[in-house]
Amino acid sequence: MVLDATTSDNQWLSVLLSYYCGLRCEEICYLTPNSFETDYRLVISRSKLTSSRRSVPWKLLIPEEYQDCMQDIVSSRLATGSMYLLRENMQRPMPTWKLSKQIGRLLVRCNSSVRKMHGLRHGFASWNLFRYFMLVDNQFRRDVQTGRFMSDIVGRHPLFGDRSLANFSEVIGGAPWRYSFKVNGECVSCATDFIILSKLLGHANRFTTLEHYCNSLGWVVHYFLLRREAIITGE
Repeated sequence: MVLDATTSDNQWLSVLLSYYCGLRCEEICYLTPNSFETDYRLVISRSKLTSSRRSVPWKLLIPEEYQDCMQDIVSSRLATGSMYLLRENMQRPMPTWKLSKQIGRLLVRCNSSVRKMHGLRHGFASWNLFRYFMLVDNQFRRDVQTGRFMSDIVGRHPLFGDRSLANFSEVIGGAPWRYSFKVNGECVSCATDFIILSKLLGHANRFTTLEHYCNSLGWVVHYFLLRREAIITGE
């Protein structure tokens, strides 16, 4: 696993925040220890666009097994007076090109399916698109979790487990969605749901997300087309 192969806190934090929270390289470089405004929200105040400035509910996105370690690192940075979360220089952020290069080399060394840091952000968008459909369609959730969706998708990955999905339901629809998922195992979709994922990524509009990030959308469409075909043909 890439996280296990990191050789510094900087690399570990960068992979974690890019893959599980969808942060850009520049956004990570400019994070400060105080960016963790609460033990729930991560505030991104520096990004390539003003509209990309946002807060991320990191505690609902990052797996619990990594949260204590991340909080320990943040506390350490606060205690030592580090101005930026990535400890490269006490007064200046790590250059984005340098971080991108380090993570790119790490991904190559791990023989990862992606070779650039930005690919981790693509993964965040793709997996959360899958998880969204798992929340609003019980059969899709079962098919992903039991491996009937696609052989390339590891349905037993913790991200696709019910506990992780319950957290993600709160990200998308708040307490009502979490309650609905807990009681009914399914949430009622809305036409504006996709905007939430776009906001998590810091996009100005949802079309950017559709065009550039959700490269797995074709698989989902194919799945639902096959289901409809089965209903029509009676198979």
